[in-house]
Amino acid sequence: MLRRVLIIDEVAPRRIRLQAGLQAACYEVRSACGLAEGLALLRGPPADLVLLSGGLITGPSACDLLRRRAGQPGLPILALLQQGEGEARVRVLLAGASEVLPEDASAHFQLAQIRSFLRQSSGPRALYDEMPDGFCEAPPGLERPSLIAVVGPEARAESWCRSLRPFLAPHRLTPLSRRSLLEREDLSPDALLLCAAPGAEEAPGLLADLLARRGPAAAPLVRISPSGTAAQDAAALDLGADAVLPAVVTPLEAATRLRRLIGRRLRNETRMRLLHDGLRLALTDPLTGLSNRRHALPALSRMLRETGPGGTDCAVMLLDLDHFKQVNDTFGHAAGDDVLTEVARRLRSGLEPDDLIARYGGEEFLIAAKLGAGRDPLALADHLRCALALRPIPLPAERRSLPVTASIGLALSRGAACLADEMLKRADEALLSAKRQGRNQVCLARQLAA
Repeated sequence: MLRRVLIIDEVAPRRIRLQAGLQAACYEVRSACGLAEGLALLRGPPADLVLLSGGLITGPSACDLLRRRAGQPGLPILALLQQGEGEARVRVLLAGASEVLPEDASAHFQLAQIRSFLRQSSGPRALYDEMPDGFCEAPPGLERPSLIAVVGPEARAESWCRSLRPFLAPHRLTPLSRRSLLEREDLSPDALLLCAAPGAEEAPGLLADLLARRGPAAAPLVRISPSGTAAQDAAALDLGADAVLPAVVTPLEAATRLRRLIGRRLRNETRMRLLHDGLRLALTDPLTGLSNRRHALPALSRMLRETGPGGTDCAVMLLDLDHFKQVNDTFGHAAGDDVLTEVARRLRSGLEPDDLIARYGGEEFLIAAKLGAGRDPLALADHLRCALALRPIPLPAERRSLPVTASIGLALSRGAACLADEMLKRADEALLSAKRQGRNQVCLARQLAA
């Protein structure tokens, strides 16, 4: 799969070297010698990642301009800086760079860092970027206190906690050993900082263990390089670490990275929750809270696949409120909504949790129930009919109650493998028969031929 990288660098030898290395790794590369040329190149095919000279990031405007021109709020922008420029690294991160790409690091490490950001920006991120602006951001100044686990030898972990606390309020930091982190069920940190002693490495397999145990809303994991070995740092990124910091790093820089990663996680959680809510709403009738037709039809097909020889029989009902148009015409649509809401509540209370109930359209409801031992489908259908007919439905705005009845068409699978369309057609025919026979009754559909 082709990935496109845009290099914007005023230093020609560095730009040429980066371009050659990326092209050898099968990236499509475009390059520019300045910000204006880079902005012009973004009018072409979309870039997946931008490498931007740290010298061109003099404030937040450079990164903002690039992302706006690309139309990608989450476009990864890696700043090119020398490894030892600690203050400059913090400056470009605060100015909007996604990460710092050490220009004097090995090509192996640079490629691993590029792969890491391309991986983070693909998949669900593409869905997030399509969401309306402002929907997914936490309100400014309302940063949620998070728990940061600092994992390493006891003295070193405690030292890092003390150094970071002044820069990370209101977040909490706790030092932990590898065993405590992996064995405690009550601990769910929002971020992880691995800080092995200088010249040492983490316990064998620790990084792989932690990454394998992260859930869908993964806590960001930051590794402070204990030895500065490029191959090990690159391997950590390829395993899934979110960032690898140099062995010599200031508490301010480490805190800046952690705060940004925690913020990204919070935004991603918010976005994921909005996606889930959107999916749920797309499958739910907003008035009654029941499933809608879009959700009900596939669910009915799944239920019917479990029927057939040796399976559980299934009852499918279509229930239609009698003379419902008169309710709207006489009392208004608000009263009609009150009736539909109460009907849905009564029907749902008369069914088992595993039964399917949906608003099928207008004043029509779809019900499907598996028929276990002793569960009589005709008795169930009549129970639902009586739940409506025997008690008038209150209309609070009208200060009165209204008698409401329903006609029900019932179709049974009876040991045969049935298609949803076929069962619905039979239930609909039975519903029409119930209407013709005077309404407020249950009519059983003809049985399938053996």
